Amino acid sequence: MTETGIVAAMLLLILAALVPTARAQILPCPQMSSNDVCDQWQREQSDKKLASIVELALAKIDSFAHPDTRQEAMERFNQAQRLWEQMREADCEAESAFVWLRSARTRQGYTAACIRDLTDRRVVEIKRRYLLPD
Repeated sequence: MTETGIVAAMLLLILAALVPTARAQILPCPQMSSNDVCDQWQREQSDKKLASIVELALAKIDSFAHPDTRQEAMERFNQAQRLWEQMREADCEAESAFVWLRSARTRQGYTAACIRDLTDRRVVEIKRRYLLPD
């Protein structure tokens, strides 16, 4: 591994260590938020966390994948992420259409909370699969 690769690997490990590895924490909502606003805000926070983890995973792929397969690995990861996001949306919309009347949330709030939960699980999955030290 070259000196640049070692520095990139060290930076990646430091950044991965900064990201909590425990079960996803649901952030408290800003004060005076309705349930829908709170659910949507928490979803947005989870989406931001996911975006930063995806960036870290892509950086790791770029640093550690074999040169012959690096581009393919990055393209496949991006494709998988896009497909996962489509599945997440459809799955939560289907669940919301099925059960939202049994919940204290509105349908929009229920969907946002579902998306947040699946997103938090995806963060844990990406960290486990791509960000563990070599």
